[in-house]
Amino acid sequence: MRRPRRNHAAAVKAKVALAAVKGEKTLGELAERFDVHPNQIAQWKSPLRIPAKPESATGTAFLRGRTEIGDTMNATHNPPNDDDMREEIDFSKGTRGKFYRLGATLHLPVYLEAEVQAYLSAIAAKKGVALSELANDLLKKEIAILEAVK
Repeated sequence: MRRPRRNHAAAVKAKVALAAVKGEKTLGELAERFDVHPNQIAQWKSPLRIPAKPESATGTAFLRGRTEIGDTMNATHNPPNDDDMREEIDFSKGTRGKFYRLGATLHLPVYLEAEVQAYLSAIAAKKGVALSELANDLLKKEIAILEAVK
């Protein structure tokens, strides 16, 4: 049975987040100690992150415009563009094209409307063939008709 949803006071969130920022214990240990989920601690901790380069004033805490939990630096602060890459991600040691496979065949999923799927499934069952085989045969016939009309 699920536990009822709990609302934690700002003071509790701050206490847990500061303990997480200190880094003396793992999120799992803190979660057990404070009886919250580790993901929740990570969420509470994220506004408190210190910029990687304090002199440049960039980093999660600065970009979100927060100095403490719930405090905002100023009302005119513009949020960062979502297209900007976070500073914490470093792809400099990545391998370009690591997952690229020349000549790989991609099989795209096709989603049928419920009525169409039910109709085609019934026909496929009568013929004793797979639904995908029947759908491919019908599409090939439709392509042949379209090519003949050109």
